[in-house]
Amino acid sequence: MNSGGKEEWEFRYSDQERQAIVHAAPSPAPHGVDLDAEIRELEDAASIYIGVTETYKRRFKGRAPAWRKASKLLDKLLELSENDGLVELHKMLPGLPAARDRARVTADSTKMSARAHSSKRSPETRQLYDQVRSTYVKLGGELGVSRPKPGAPTKEPHGPAIRFFEAVLGPVMKEDMPGREGLVAIIKARPSS
Repeated sequence: MNSGGKEEWEFRYSDQERQAIVHAAPSPAPHGVDLDAEIRELEDAASIYIGVTETYKRRFKGRAPAWRKASKLLDKLLELSENDGLVELHKMLPGLPAARDRARVTADSTKMSARAHSSKRSPETRQLYDQVRSTYVKLGGELGVSRPKPGAPTKEPHGPAIRFFEAVLGPVMKEDMPGREGLVAIIKARPSS
């Protein structure tokens, strides 16, 4: 825990952001649905998204080639240490096989993580989108969008679902937030299984 009493990646909407979500939510909420509880679930999904995304950026992003190179170099070094001429090297570096194995595993996991994050479709992003869709439907919303009529001043899609998704995702994703056409694809997507 950090000094503020929150987990490092714990996300909470500000009062203003929460009000924007309440304003954008379908109204009235169906009987038995607690909007505050639903917002807390959105915050939990946002916390996972932020935590995993930040961990990926800090530990893995762009590092797969370096770990692959380290693994290959350790392979060569281990091969040399097993050669009759460099037995002393093997004695001086008894942890070399373990280091090579660890570098290989790290290279593989870094590569898998990079592949999962190579688009905006990382597992934690899909989970966040699924939670927003689920919450919107639970609140009585319909997963549809409106398109402007020909000649309208704007050509962007709009509607209640777009407003809700913008209110929920904007504070979480910030500059990574999809545009309105991207939101249409998210709104209409089938939930991950």
